Amino acid sequence: MGSILFKAIMGMLAGVLVWALIEPFKPHTVNFYSLEWLAFEQKLYWGWAIALGGSVGFLSGYQRGSKLKALKEGGLSILFAIIGMAMAMGLLAPIQMLINSPIGVAHYVGRVVALTVFGMGMGAGIGFSTFVLRRGVQGAIGGLIGGAIGGMLFDPVSSITGGIMLQLQHVGPNQATEVGTFGRGLFAAILCGAIALMIGIIEALFRSAWIRLELGRNEGKEWAIDKGLMMIGRSERADIPLFGDQNVGQEHAIIQKNGQQYTIVDRGAPAGLMVNGQRVQQAMLSGGDMIQIGSFNLRFLLKNSKVPNRGPENLRGMAAYPAGGAPMQPVPGMQPMQPMPGMQPMQPTVMGMQPVPGMQPTVMGVPSMQPTMMNPAMQPTMMVPSQPGMQPTVAVPAQPNLQPTMAVQTGMASLVAIDGPLMGQRFPLAGPIELGRESMQVPMSNDTSASRRHARLEPSGMFVNVSDLGSTNGTFVNGQRVTTAMAKNGDIVKVGATSFRIES
Repeated sequence: MGSILFKAIMGMLAGVLVWALIEPFKPHTVNFYSLEWLAFEQKLYWGWAIALGGSVGFLSGYQRGSKLKALKEGGLSILFAIIGMAMAMGLLAPIQMLINSPIGVAHYVGRVVALTVFGMGMGAGIGFSTFVLRRGVQGAIGGLIGGAIGGMLFDPVSSITGGIMLQLQHVGPNQATEVGTFGRGLFAAILCGAIALMIGIIEALFRSAWIRLELGRNEGKEWAIDKGLMMIGRSERADIPLFGDQNVGQEHAIIQKNGQQYTIVDRGAPAGLMVNGQRVQQAMLSGGDMIQIGSFNLRFLLKNSKVPNRGPENLRGMAAYPAGGAPMQPVPGMQPMQPMPGMQPMQPTVMGMQPVPGMQPTVMGVPSMQPTMMNPAMQPTMMVPSQPGMQPTVAVPAQPNLQPTMAVQTGMASLVAIDGPLMGQRFPLAGPIELGRESMQVPMSNDTSASRRHARLEPSGMFVNVSDLGSTNGTFVNGQRVTTAMAKNGDIVKVGATSFRIES
């Protein structure tokens, strides 16, 4: 709504500016039906068309894109507003007699019709300057309503201001004088402001789908999805431009409209495309979906569709398994594994379970055949599952040439933000920290994709234990959504719209 009001204010200023430039050249005759006054009024109309087209077109281009696009749309809006004005002038010829009629009602109706057609022509020109039929129709409707409002207020405004000026100048009732200067200035602001306001309102009412920028540069900006294909990227030619982040490709993604369905497609940018926290190549969009491109969060909105209150995901509270795997289910008849005499029972090493004292947990992505025991007094073991009818599986000593890997702490770990608003900042991991909008250690209060208490990171030797705290959009380690995981030096942890690299 703020952008619509700003557009109306720009229209008012444009109208008053034209009036201030042309008013000094008004005719000196008091015969308001003369050709001199007719030519003077036409100069005002042409000036308003040019100024209103340029200001509204420039502002619309700037709101949808960049300064370059604003200049382009501003220039095209002036050209098309002039064309629309010329067509409106052709339609006004038959009703010129009504405007010049001495009969009050006929004169009033003629004035309203004339300014309605004038506003329609100007609004259509501004809308069609984008070469989008839908915007042209919306501009014509908005201009028509705004022109009608101005036409209906012309005579009342002129009468009120004229009466005030007559009293201030002490003009007698039988004296003929021109006192419409102030009234024309006020009418210029009303007419041009009403046309710009109604164009903005009609555009907002008629849009069926749009994108709102919720996190990133120029937060709050919106783009209507009113074309069959909308480009998102860092290019000046993009329909939805996202500047200031090198992770955003020149042509990062496109939104395709097919009837009432909207599909977003990744154009192959290295940073990828995420929808609701999941990396996708393409996805059907629903009202309220969150699109993540680089450090930007974009909300896809549909008319008459509320943003859903997303509940817990299906995997919340469960351990995450590499490469989409699942925990092993027990086989009927299979005996549980028993340790060798003198050994402690083997503890599970799946992510999210507690490791054996003196033993490093299995790191995500490391082959399961690698030894993980850190106690030099013990040899690593391999687990061989038993088959039905066989003895219970026991821990069998590994091959003699298989040496355990020793954990060596190389120094304090740190989190380095590699994208988003915190890009380049380093946060030491001297102890456990929490990430989220309420974090005291990492400022993420503006990240609407992050939960209040999103994830917990705790250093553990040469590793960092990453635990999701029940967040809505999930926690990711190297692109994989996890509940708990052990991350190592160089791994990428993504929380909300920010990715952190672990550095020791």
